[in-house]
Amino acid sequence: MVNEHPLAFARCPAALLFEEEGDNMISDWTDYIVATRTKAGVYSIYVRKLLRKRWSNLEHFRDIKTANEIIATIEECEARLYVSVCWPEVIDAFKKLDVKFAKEIESIVKPNFV
Repeated sequence: MVNEHPLAFARCPAALLFEEEGDNMISDWTDYIVATRTKAGVYSIYVRKLLRKRWSNLEHFRDIKTANEIIATIEECEARLYVSVCWPEVIDAFKKLDVKFAKEIESIVKPNFV
């Protein structure tokens, strides 16, 4: 049986940035955007899909070190999934990984998105 929790794959601290269910006449699925953080403060972003009880990693962005890189990566994930994230929720999720880094993200996106 597959573990259906979107963060179960992560070996380091992880946060769920986005989740959205979708369906059509053939199937239903859930899309996720997940962030992980290493002890060294390096981030990875995953675009994941749960379809028919099987996980797929659609995209994996590694070695992200700055708030600007995180924002650009999340915008790329939005384009990949054809969705819009809720930036206040993204910032809250990052607070679980690193409060200082979350504040950096917020200072950049607040004038534009929040």
